[in-house]
This record gives sequence, structure tokens and C-alpha cells, in this order.
Amino acid sequence: MTPLLEVTGLSKTFGAREVLADVSFAIEPGETLAVIGPSGAGKSTLLRCINLLERPTAGRVVLDGDELTAHGRSERELAQVRRRVGMVFQSFNLFPHRSALENVVLAQVHALGRGRAEAELRGLELLARVGLSERAANRPRQLSGGEQQRVAIARALALDPALLLLDEPTSAIDPELKREVLAVVRDLVADGMTMVLTTHEMRFAEEAADRVLFMADGRIVEEGAAATVMRAPAHERTRRFLSAVRDL
Repeated sequence: MTPLLEVTGLSKTFGAREVLADVSFAIEPGETLAVIGPSGAGKSTLLRCINLLERPTAGRVVLDGDELTAHGRSERELAQVRRRVGMVFQSFNLFPHRSALENVVLAQVHALGRGRAEAELRGLELLARVGLSERAANRPRQLSGGEQQRVAIARALALDPALLLLDEPTSAIDPELKREVLAVVRDLVADGMTMVLTTHEMRFAEEAADRVLFMADGRIVEEGAAATVMRAPAHERTRRFLSAVRDL
């Protein structure tokens, strides 16, 4: 099967600091890749480079045969690229003065040019999909952290992306509310959405992802089937990390 996403030799530096170093991997359509590793490993920067919120210092990102990192793209072309890659951030990034439905509708109207009536129907459909039909009129301050993150997921899906990136989607949520967000992500896995997610939820990574990629110091240390990496890692650095997080 031809990969939907190919990342080759991706590197990113901020001044003298190397955040990503020669990162390469590929994802097939319908596959879920969980990226784990300690804080500062470069996980979030990796996602931001894939959708070009950060321009890589070196390397290539190819989505469905189109090189996103090709030189000379205009800002308009970059915006079109980003519409094909949905992004769910740690901190929700919702418009605070807009309702849940408005947050999902605006992305469609401005990015896709959909008519408002069509966008509202799609927005209501997606809010129902994430279990928030009754909260459509509520503004973010009236929603729990878990509900806000589910709105953010609905907003990302509203653009009909080929690939969905989730950057530690439960990190800013109270522990008792994480389950509702993880349930939505599990549903997306079951529906065959192609996803890359960074997470500190080790059990979830093992159960929901097809493959796990372990990063440290900006590099891929180990990659493989989720059960293999999580239960029988080959690299000592991976073993030390998993032992530490499971002892917390």
C-alpha cells in the first residue's frame, strides 16, 4: 500500500538548538501512529512541522504524493496544504466569544468556502459525533476541558482532512474528564481516520494505535507495532522511559 504520509530526514533547529534530527517514518491510509517520549523530545515540533506551522530546517513531508515542504509555495498554497491536515492542539484554541457550533462552522466557511447553511448542518453532525449535540449553543467558558477538546476535534474534522494530528489531546484536561476525549479518538480509529498523535497515555497508545514511535532528544529511538514497543521494547532508552512513566 502507498503511504498516505511520508516524512524523510526531517530536522528542525531553533538557533543553535537542534529540536528534530533526521526523523523519518511513513503512515499508510487508515493507520494510527502514537508518538511517545519524554518532555522536550520534539514530539510537538514534529507535528507542527508536518502541517507547516513550523517550517522544517531540512527534510521532506509528502502527503498523498504531494510534497508539502517543496520550496517556493505561496502563502495561499500553504493555507491549502494545511486544510488537508487537521490539527488538534493541547490548549483547545477555540474562539472564546463564539459558541461551540460557531467554532465548527467558521472553519468551514472561511477555509472551505461552504455556505453557512451547509456548514451549520455539518457542524451539528460533527458535534453529535463527539457527543455534544446539547452543547452546541454554549461558549467555551461554559464547557468543561473535555468538552472543549471535543469541540476542537469536531472543528478539525469539519475540514475533511486527509490526516489528523493530535498534540497530547488530554494533557490540559482534568484526569476524570480524559476518558470522554479518548473515547472520541477511539471512535476515529475505528472509523479508519489516519492519525498521528502525541500522548503521555501509555495504555491508550498501546490499545488504540497500530504503531508506536518512541522519541528522545529529537530523534526516533524505536518504532514498531504498538504491543511490541510497549511490552517488549528493544532499546534500553525506551525501556527506561516506559519503566519511569509506569511507576508514576
